[in-house]
Amino acid sequence: MKLYIPTLHDKDGKITQIDFIKSLAIISVLVAHSLSGLNKHLPLYPFYIGQAVPVFMVISGVSISLFIVKKLNNKEKFIHIYIDVIKKNFFRIAIPYSIVWIFEKIIHNSFFNLNLKQLLFSYITGGEGPGGYFVPIFIQHIAISPFIVKILYKYHSIIHVTLFFIFSLLAEWLCVKIDMPVYIYRLILVRYIYAIYIGIYISKYGVNLSLILFSSLSILYIGYEYFLESKIPIIYNSWGYQHAPSYFYTVFIITVLWILFGYIEKYGHFLVYIGKCSYHIFLFQMIYFFNFNRYIESIFKDFLVSSFLNAWICIFFGCIYFESMQIATCFIRWLFSFIKKQHLYVDYLR
Repeated sequence: MKLYIPTLHDKDGKITQIDFIKSLAIISVLVAHSLSGLNKHLPLYPFYIGQAVPVFMVISGVSISLFIVKKLNNKEKFIHIYIDVIKKNFFRIAIPYSIVWIFEKIIHNSFFNLNLKQLLFSYITGGEGPGGYFVPIFIQHIAISPFIVKILYKYHSIIHVTLFFIFSLLAEWLCVKIDMPVYIYRLILVRYIYAIYIGIYISKYGVNLSLILFSSLSILYIGYEYFLESKIPIIYNSWGYQHAPSYFYTVFIITVLWILFGYIEKYGHFLVYIGKCSYHIFLFQMIYFFNFNRYIESIFKDFLVSSFLNAWICIFFGCIYFESMQIATCFIRWLFSFIKKQHLYVDYLR
């Protein structure tokens, strides 16, 4: 049974619910990093703020799938689609990150104090700020997701969902079996691959009743990890409940927020804008929480006030960074177009 979920679009044809949900996720990330070690002491933390990254992963699966399926429906060759996905997403992710990473190294006065190997290691591991693992994981997501979409485009059944769930657990078990170091595990896609798969699945086939019912099992799993502080032996003992068994609950959260936005759409435009800027806000917070938040916290002793200010500082400057990159991109496109026209004009005169 497939549930009807209304989809709203902006003037550019983009689904506004996606950016609305991303805005709530990035705000949750800012709150979590602002509270630092205190966040996990919040009541029922893994059921709301702790879902920020899983929500991002599911939603990113939805987004990339919509782009690929549109091209598959137009009968484009898969290799051309794959190249388009890499071109569209890699530079959108890598260039803003590279700028932030260079700025981070300049602040720490480490750019010229590290050798090439150390600099390369720092770059590919996401730098030093909180959540740096997200960038290398997201690049892996871009590289792998087109193949998952291609498979789902041909084969669809609830059995397929179950088989991929088993595959995710086997990947976790393999990490446990080889005693993979945490610093490597944090940088690989294993724990989030099922979240991305679920996002791809619901973008193509919608949210069915089975997925909603499975969320009750996810709640039991999260509760087992959170309340009993117990671990399932075949799942890697890190990142707590952010593993395959919990992502049906993530789908439930997204479904509720998706429907909710239909009722608050006219009040939610600013949140939609924050969602559009979410990646740049995330990059800015990496620098901010590693270097500057302590100054705010030394002035404002109340952690609620300091957390509020930290979040809005990151949102403000992250949005400025987003707009700056938009302007720079438009200028570069104009410059290349101008150079091309001049070249054609010279050829014409010849």
